[in-house]
Amino acid sequence: MNKMKYILNSLASNKIDILIVLTFILIGIFTRTVLHIIPNLEFVTALSITAGVIVKNKKLAFIVPLFTMLFTDLLIGNTIIFIFTWSGFIVPVLIGVLLKKADKSLSYVKLGVLGSLGGLISTLIFFLWTNFGVVLTTSMYSKDLSGLIASYINAIPFVRPQLIGNLILVPLVLLSAKFLFSENRLVVNSKLIHMIEKF
Repeated sequence: MNKMKYILNSLASNKIDILIVLTFILIGIFTRTVLHIIPNLEFVTALSITAGVIVKNKKLAFIVPLFTMLFTDLLIGNTIIFIFTWSGFIVPVLIGVLLKKADKSLSYVKLGVLGSLGGLISTLIFFLWTNFGVVLTTSMYSKDLSGLIASYINAIPFVRPQLIGNLILVPLVLLSAKFLFSENRLVVNSKLIHMIEKF
């Protein structure tokens, strides 16, 4: 009986994880295409960090940024720089996984503050990594230290909206999703346990 409970709870959890991942991918696609009003203001970082925190199956969490970028790049296009932009969005998921370890002992306020910090770190790493990619894969800059520095300096105006946006969007998305999906997860699990006990 206990083993059956464990199996059914695992199945329910996986279904919820898949629902979360699909929902986040759709939001990511929508906000990168239809709602992409302000340049460099993006939701992918917020969705990726949140996936790392609330999705139990961490392999599924990494699908959120990768599939979001895949589908939207097919629609809006990209260059060889996609290697750096796609991989740059792996970092927010890792940050979310780290936040998950401390999640149970954190209040919503502390989790929101750490979410903003995660957004800040993710944005800075993305900035450094993707501009390194620009130097490496294009002829815009000389492939040396001076070219790399010039790339970073010229990209500062573009990182500002992304940085400001992630400081706000990450805690907003993280706390909203955590409240909604954690409640749903509890409801689904309790219903399954009740069904098993009746059986």
